Amino acid sequence: MRKNKKEFTHPFSWSGYVVRSILAKQEYCGDTVNFRTHKESYKDKSSVKNPQENWLIFNDTHEAIIDRETWELAQKLTKTPRRVDTTGVANPLTGLIYFADCGAKMYNHRFFRAYYADDK
Repeated sequence: MRKNKKEFTHPFSWSGYVVRSILAKQEYCGDTVNFRTHKESYKDKSSVKNPQENWLIFNDTHEAIIDRETWELAQKLTKTPRRVDTTGVANPLTGLIYFADCGAKMYNHRFFRAYYADDK
């Protein structure tokens, strides 16, 4: 129970932040991740994050909520920035198409002419 004991207006609505934080955790695909943090001293209560190469990851230790292919696809998609263009819509293909010559990611940019209608 919450301390303020207020009723939620939409108790089952999921925000994008919550879904993204769930998909970022490797534990949801059936793995156990140990030693993410450590304490400098037993006297100190604050935790310090360990670098990722110091983590111990045990694969398939419990039942997965998200299958591994979906989790890996979510990791790939969250690393690709979604830039909103002038129409207010982000292109779903942003960062998935590459230039043949240099190998850089292609980004969509739409030129919205309505901003410049008074320049005629």
